[in-house]
Amino acid sequence: MTNRALASVMVLSAGCGDATRAPDATDQSPQIVYLVQNQLFGIRADGTNRRSFGAVGDDRERAGYPRLLPDGRISVLGDRVGRVFPYTTVGDRTFDRVGDDGVSLGDGACGVTLHGEARLVYFATDLYEGGAMTSTGFLVATDGGAPVPFGSLDGAGLFGPSPDGDGHLLVLHSPLAGDDEIWRVDLARGQDGLDDPEIVARIPFPRVALSPSRLTDGRIAYVQFDLRSPDHIGEIWLVEHGTTRPTGILGVDDAIAVGDRVVYEASGGDHISDLLVTDLAHPAYNITNTPSLAEHLGWSAADRVAFDNR
Repeated sequence: MTNRALASVMVLSAGCGDATRAPDATDQSPQIVYLVQNQLFGIRADGTNRRSFGAVGDDRERAGYPRLLPDGRISVLGDRVGRVFPYTTVGDRTFDRVGDDGVSLGDGACGVTLHGEARLVYFATDLYEGGAMTSTGFLVATDGGAPVPFGSLDGAGLFGPSPDGDGHLLVLHSPLAGDDEIWRVDLARGQDGLDDPEIVARIPFPRVALSPSRLTDGRIAYVQFDLRSPDHIGEIWLVEHGTTRPTGILGVDDAIAVGDRVVYEASGGDHISDLLVTDLAHPAYNITNTPSLAEHLGWSAADRVAFDNR
């Protein structure tokens, strides 16, 4: 099944956490970036200092993967005249397109350091007649330059990358047939890094995974869906000491580790997704809580009007 993780994340979920607030922070720089349609926003993990960075692309439903980069820039995927490209910005509402080749819906991008220097890494997935698939990884300086391919993989897509120490990347390997896997890739090894990754976890089909990222205590959080369930409700799972286990946090569309906490996107009673934060030991708190527009950590989507207003 092509891009199974993307197909599962676009299904409506339900259930939000507790709305308890966290203490305000003194540092006002954003810790989290997210999308409202194709509008890019930043916010602190306590819900303070929300600010807009402007719109990326010209399609409200085709923007995705807003991520903070190691040098303070932001990357995001956006649609321009029917093609999706990576973009970077320094927060001045000007988005610089990266490269001339588009990416596919479901691909992802993030910032990494390679030998201590900030880089943007992203994947472009190509589908061919007959069902063949190739995923190619690119590296590019965050302040411009031509993207350089560092390796490619046939028969599977590589989705939802996140940094994992200098020169290393967590990424979801999703094959056309078979089990999803979470890979740790050594970028300095180029093609050899993709040919011989560290397999961190395997998710047996028909369960599928999304968005692996590492907490500061070493655990890896990811979102898991069971395709046998008619509701396709996502749940946060953890990779801990080589094994996977559920957290019981349900109704999750997407998630990302931010320090020692997990930020996740979930829909509540109004069926409009908000961003919630949890340390996985206490009830989550809502940092956006908007009544009519959905916030997105992954791909944007058409806003859903609350059922009560239909």
